[in-house]
Amino acid sequence: MVIISSSFSLTSYHQVASLLLYEKISQILLSCFQMF
Repeated sequence: MVIISSSFSLTSYHQVASLLLYEKISQILLSCFQMF
């Protein structure tokens, strides 16, 4: 039971980290496009 909960929290943390990374990359791309 503990293993399942820990793996679930790990996957949720991975999803949040990937979302934040995607948001940061999109912001950088937008700023680069605005420069041109």
